[in-house]
Formats: sequence, structure tokens, C-alpha cells
Amino acid sequence: MSETERLCAQWRHGHFLSDSLLGKIYANKGNLEEAQHWCERAIKRDKLQPEPYYTLSMIYQEHGMLDQATDALKKTIYLDREFVLAHYNLAQLYRQQGSARLAHKSLQNVKRLLEGKPRHEPVPEGDGIVAGRLLQLAEMELAEWEGVRRENGLEATRTIREGERESGGHIPIIAMTAFATKEYRGKCLEAGMDGYVTKPLSRDELNRAIEPFLRKADLGGSGKPPRSRPPVDLGAALEVVGDDVELLQAVVEMSLEECPEQVEALREALARQDAPGVESTAHRLKGILGNLGGLAARDVAQRLETMGEESALNGGSAALAELEAEMGRVVAFYAKPGWEQKADGS
Repeated sequence: MSETERLCAQWRHGHFLSDSLLGKIYANKGNLEEAQHWCERAIKRDKLQPEPYYTLSMIYQEHGMLDQATDALKKTIYLDREFVLAHYNLAQLYRQQGSARLAHKSLQNVKRLLEGKPRHEPVPEGDGIVAGRLLQLAEMELAEWEGVRRENGLEATRTIREGERESGGHIPIIAMTAFATKEYRGKCLEAGMDGYVTKPLSRDELNRAIEPFLRKADLGGSGKPPRSRPPVDLGAALEVVGDDVELLQAVVEMSLEECPEQVEALREALARQDAPGVESTAHRLKGILGNLGGLAARDVAQRLETMGEESALNGGSAALAELEAEMGRVVAFYAKPGWEQKADGS
């Protein structure tokens, strides 16, 4: 009798192995149908454990079900943001699906989670892979991505515009090139660039190129007075959990309990002028709020994260006040009865 068979037999008689662990055991054995059964059973019992979602993602990949695998990995990360292998495997799936920007973001998360860890420390769920090796793989892939971006501004612009179709917003991009031909200018505009200047560059030419975007920024980015954004984008929140309303309910409760603690930590970091503390805490809040669909609040947290990253904390208190106001709108949205019915489409 193999070790797997022995453990499974012991479970049937002693019931001491979890459903999630049984799913992993059967997956490692190659019995994917049985593995899927136990993982789904584990999730039915407790939707807030990340491991069965991760095992399911591997099963879905084996079957070529990339969308389902992606959703399962998103749920894994939603429940455990430090599940580094989930971030790495999600990057590989995004690359297969042609989402270069999302793959790059996932690889950056891998690098952030592994930097500073002992190189020989085993990665959880990694079947022997160590932190140093996984970090090396992520850095190689990031270097490849950055190299392509530097070498091909047209493709980089297409990647950015692709991401904006998913996340909203619009980053002004102006080409600066030595190619002054009408044909190349057409290629730049076709790729999604907003303007085009040639070298050698004059100050007047640059001013003419950027002036329309500065004017739009003064009016809220659209040429019209800014309108208040909705507090929550339910579609964005549901996308993260694969349209599982019950899981979203559980995560809303868990996340909103954590937010006050994170806001207080952010307030203390600002008071200490602790830029790294501001960056890390704002990053955490950005993730929580983005997963809840609180995109306006998420964007304020992103600004605070950037302030911390650049050690430029002037205006941090005002940004914190804005963040708290936006978070209040998110809390009010989820406190109001009926959002579950909207999410269900009923």
C-alpha cells in the first residue's frame, strides 16, 4: 500500500485528515476527479480556507480550463495575500491569456513577498522549491518584460491601453521619437498614444503637446466638472471572487473588520513620518478596497502608497482624510440591505 493510500485509509477509519489535505493528496497522486471532489467538499464546509481553491486551480489547469483556474487563484489570493505561489501561477496564467500588464503586476507581488526572506526557506505548497529560486524566476521574467517594454514603445502603449479597458482611466502618452515620418506618426496614434513630438525637442512644441492634458486635469480629466464616483463597483468585486456572492459576503465582513486597524496604523505612520510604513499600510488598504470594489477609495490609497514609496509625505494628512471619507462610503454601501440581491442580479 502506498503512503497516499495508507493516509486515505486512515482518514476513512479515523477521520483525522482534512478534506483540503485529502484533495491535495489525491491531486499529487494524479487522481484529479477525486481531488476535485474533496476540494469542493472542503470549500462547502468552509469558504474562507485558501488551500482547496489553490489545489482546484491546479486541477483546472490540467484540464485546460484557464478561466476557472484564474478565478480559483484569485480566490486563493483574496483569502491569503501572502500565498506567493498563487501570485506566481496567476502570472503564468495571465501570460498565457495575453494579459501582460496583469502578469507583470503578479510577478511584482512575488518579488515583494520574497525579498528579504532566507534564500533556502521552502515556499509553502511549493513541493521543495525554495524562496531564492522562485525569486530568481520572477526577477528573470520581470527583466524580460521590462526589456520588451523599453524596446517597443508601441507594444507598451497597447499593453497599457489593454489594462485600462479592464480598470478604467486613461494615462496620457505622448511619443517622443526621431522618426518624423507621417507613417510612423500614424503607427503611434493607432497604438493608442495621444500625441507625438519629434527630436530635437523644443520647449514650445512640448508645451503644445501636453497643454490639452493639463487643461483636462484641471477639470477632472474629462473636460467637464468632475462628478462623484460610485462608492462600490459590484462588478469588480464579484470578478475577484468568481461571481460567488456568498464568498463575497464573507470577505466583506472580514475585510471591513480589518480596515479600522489598518487606517489607524496608517495614521500613526504619517505622524511618525515613516515613509516605508505609509507605503506598506496603504498598499494593504489598496488591496482590500480594490477587492471590495471600492475603486475610488482604492485610488486614494494608491496615492498614499506612492507618497510613501517616494518618501514625499506632504499632503498625507489630507489624503488620509479623503481616504477615510471614501471608505465611509464603502462601509455605508455594504451596510445597506439589498446589495446581495443586486450582486445576484435578482
